[in-house]
Amino acid sequence: MFSLPIEVLAKPVRPSWMTTEEYATYPDSIEVREVRVRIETDGFRTREVLVVTDLLEPLQYSKDDLAALYRRRWQAELNLRSLKTHMQMDHLRCKKPHRVRNEVRAHMIAYNLIRQLMSEAAMKANVQPWQISFKNSMQTLNEMLPILAAIDDHAKLCETMLKCCTQHAVGNRPDRYEPRVVKRRPKSYTFMTKPRSQYKPGKS
Repeated sequence: MFSLPIEVLAKPVRPSWMTTEEYATYPDSIEVREVRVRIETDGFRTREVLVVTDLLEPLQYSKDDLAALYRRRWQAELNLRSLKTHMQMDHLRCKKPHRVRNEVRAHMIAYNLIRQLMSEAAMKANVQPWQISFKNSMQTLNEMLPILAAIDDHAKLCETMLKCCTQHAVGNRPDRYEPRVVKRRPKSYTFMTKPRSQYKPGKS
């Protein structure tokens, strides 16, 4: 793994979807640092990946740190899955813009609270936060919140809750690749285009 010289990238031509005012806010050029990373995985061929970053200080951001960060890029996909699937944010229920914004804020507040719980549990267990299951932590919190609201001494129950969060460890699989395909086939029903009451017999 070795570092390449710093490159200067000029600002490209304004795309059609970007306004002139927004285009003017971007700098005329940016400096980027290129690092070529060798990825060696047991059972697979060694391959090289070119990582481009604006973290230019090699002493503060070493090549090994950038390589480790790149190998953890799959965590971003898992975090999005936690929001969309486990917290059911893939389908927002509100229709009006201000209510949609409130719904998104509520999801983000709950998401950050669960992540805070996972961080504290990880420090207690001396593991990394991404080694703790998000779904299990969310279920543990949902089950214990009513009890926390009903008792006066929270310390012991909080300690138990942190221990429960560390029971389900998440496997560490760097360089993971998942094809973007759909496994389940959609059901062959027509879309709902009118209120449910109008689908009842005798309703038009």
